[in-house]
Amino acid sequence: MSLFGLGYSLATAPLSERTALLPRVIPNDVFRRAQDVARAGERIFIRRTDPNVAQALEDRDPLFDLSLDLLGNIERADALPFTPDLKEWDELRRSEVSGRTASAAMARQLERVGLSAGKNPTDFANDFAATTAHRSPYLLAIVHGAAVNGATRPYAMTLTGATSQLKLAVPAESAAPWTRTLPFAELTQFRAGSEYGELVACKGSFGTSNAVLYVDVTPANRAWLVVVASDVVHQLAA
Repeated sequence: MSLFGLGYSLATAPLSERTALLPRVIPNDVFRRAQDVARAGERIFIRRTDPNVAQALEDRDPLFDLSLDLLGNIERADALPFTPDLKEWDELRRSEVSGRTASAAMARQLERVGLSAGKNPTDFANDFAATTAHRSPYLLAIVHGAAVNGATRPYAMTLTGATSQLKLAVPAESAAPWTRTLPFAELTQFRAGSEYGELVACKGSFGTSNAVLYVDVTPANRAWLVVVASDVVHQLAA
């Protein structure tokens, strides 16, 4: 709600020295993303046996789809050519504290619904791929392994555009400074039980800056990297 409030205020404010420094979002940008959240809520309401009781399995699929909606990934592939990418809204999301807070909150929901009933990150990736196989292309990667004493990020992950060299290098939960120049992508912590993990997602290779993406991991110990390229899952030792 903080991010929506900031975006709408910016979209309706007159141009000034201050607002000129921020992305020029328009009201429709805010409405589009608010509709994504509302649609996920409606889907959860329809799926629940008891509307007032949160069940991980019932909430899972709508939240999987929402996590990609918020990064600009288009659910209907046939609508991709004529759907606005909302790049100004995405820039605001990446640059503001409320955007990072919202991304971290989304990650906590993914952990809740995707790692319930003893599931591990590989199970999460397989379920995510199956649920979102109908969508336009996207990339999701999870690195995870045992915690390492003295290491804040024992399996630090970075996502880089091969052509643009724009990067996503610091999780949304981390303190400043943030390296978040890669558009339509997000990096968060991913808490898989006692293991430390990080999750990165990107809407897909829809432009020259994202035509090829590099996923880099700096491991302090043995770790596993699970990559979902749309509906194809790969698991690698890191």
